[in-house]
Amino acid sequence: MRPLAAFALCAAAALGCTSPQRAAHPPTTVSAADLGRLSPEQMGALQSARSDLDAARDALDRARLRLQDARHEEWYARADRTQADADRQRGEAQLRTAQEAGDGRAAGRAQELVAAAALRAQAADARLEYARRLVAARQSGVDAYQARVARAEWDVERAKLAALREAQIPAATKYDAASLDRRAADLARAEEASVGRSRELDRAATTAFDRWRSLVDRYEARLRASGQTG
Repeated sequence: MRPLAAFALCAAAALGCTSPQRAAHPPTTVSAADLGRLSPEQMGALQSARSDLDAARDALDRARLRLQDARHEEWYARADRTQADADRQRGEAQLRTAQEAGDGRAAGRAQELVAAAALRAQAADARLEYARRLVAARQSGVDAYQARVARAEWDVERAKLAALREAQIPAATKYDAASLDRRAADLARAEEASVGRSRELDRAATTAFDRWRSLVDRYEARLRASGQTG
């Protein structure tokens, strides 16, 4: 029974490790030696695919920079919140002093400072929410461009094989065009899904931005009405 059980386990492991791995294993790419059989005149489509890949990589670099910029927003929001807390504490101290002195005008000004500080704190909290959504959107944008680069890399491989076939290079028969097409199609679908997710997060960030700016406008309008400066 033990040898039979051992055999069953080995067979199950083999079945679990062979076909899935073959399915997941990337197709063979065109070797530099085979590609070297082409003349420069036969590589037009390949050069175009390589240009697309370079453009995708440049776009990815820009997306990473935008992500870095987005991360600064959280720091600015926290700084706003700290200042709002300082304004509130100053207003509360002035209010206590004015009440102790029986100065109604001073008490009114202090109450207005406290109310404005509360509104500023709301705006800072809204900015923090916007910053977090913006970072999520920018990270998703990076993911989308990474997916584009991955798809463009396999488009280059497809273009290599297409060039070999167009030039009727015998070495082209070594490669499986269908597997290259499947890999490119899979990556294109992944890219499309990633772009869709990025757009959803962009819309959420825009909504959060609008709420933050609305609160900022209310805060600044209150300052102007009370004769204070921002």
